[in-house]
Amino acid sequence: MDGVRRASPVAVVILDLFLPGALSNPLNGSHRHWSVRARWAKTWRTKAHLLVGAARGARGFDPATPKIIRFVANLWNLMDEDGLRASLKPTLDGLRDAGVIHSDGPNSGHLFVYGQRIDRAQRGVRILVESR
Repeated sequence: MDGVRRASPVAVVILDLFLPGALSNPLNGSHRHWSVRARWAKTWRTKAHLLVGAARGARGFDPATPKIIRFVANLWNLMDEDGLRASLKPTLDGLRDAGVIHSDGPNSGHLFVYGQRIDRAQRGVRILVESR
């Protein structure tokens, strides 16, 4: 090295959205019928698809370009890590449906970051999509 510090690339926010609604942990409550869970998942997936698709508008970008996808869930009570990921899976699928990402697999090149906080006044999910 020549002793000069190089600045690391700065992530650029592509989308910053909030999806209102109460999340629930689909891994808890095995007493619920499969159709109730399926309806809940479809609602979140569709909500994410429609809102992200509308916000994306003419800002077309390549779904295969690696991105950082940050989810921050505003919850009534905090969840454990696997429950948080399971509750956000339909929202992630909605991003794929809207063409923001091409895949959510481990070799997709995308980085998924999950966070949560208690906010009983405004429950929902904040989604930040950043360049990687």
